[in-house]
Amino acid sequence: TGGLRMGAMIDGRLIGMARVEHDGTTSIAVAADWRCRGVGGSLLAAAVRRAGDVGLGRVVLRSSRRSRSVTALGASVGATTVDQGGGRIDLIFFTGAAERTA
Repeated sequence: TGGLRMGAMIDGRLIGMARVEHDGTTSIAVAADWRCRGVGGSLLAAAVRRAGDVGLGRVVLRSSRRSRSVTALGASVGATTVDQGGGRIDLIFFTGAAERTA
């Protein structure tokens, strides 16, 4: 337990969730019928903002190169992409927390 949890709801239905662990590792899940509609991007933006609010300097979203939506999302917001080999990538999003506390 611990870390940050947030959800996206429409008409009382949970359509997406984001989780940020204490080390910044981030997971996002979106209901199949709501994918490619901006829900994941909105959850990610909220997760990065909230992580910065609690002092985390970055969040890391792990994915595979096969996930075109995650790769495109990272490119669209200027994430740092780190190739982990074997088709795995880490998208690193800096929160700006260091600037806020300096």
